[in-house]
Amino acid sequence: MQCVNNYIIIKYIRRNLCDTIIAAVRRCTVSRRFHDQHYGPGNDANDPEERVKQLKDSLGLNDKQTEQIVNIFKDMSAKRQALMDSVSDRDARREAMMGMMKSTDDKIEALLTPDQKDKYEAMKKAREAMMRQRMN
Repeated sequence: MQCVNNYIIIKYIRRNLCDTIIAAVRRCTVSRRFHDQHYGPGNDANDPEERVKQLKDSLGLNDKQTEQIVNIFKDMSAKRQALMDSVSDRDARREAMMGMMKSTDDKIEALLTPDQKDKYEAMKKAREAMMRQRMN
């Protein structure tokens, strides 16, 4: 009798474990599809090289600006990861991220020509509008 009960329990655990794994894979697939739809296939929105490529195309950055902005984004990425690892309070993390984004924007704007700054400001406004739309 005990063996039958153990067999039933093991079968139940295996079935639930398989269901959980399948659900997780489906969520990852849906997330990847969403990402590809909004950012393009294989495009990692947090990859410094990809972000600069988008800016280079949109703003017409020269090679020196491109190199400097890659370094700014890499620095931001490292700081963001350290923040995510060290700060557990969501509100505090959000405030710190906002400050880091402002600092990054200021550093980038310091490298841009007046025409590029205007285009960059328009891009930032579009990004903010998109974020607000996602929040609602």
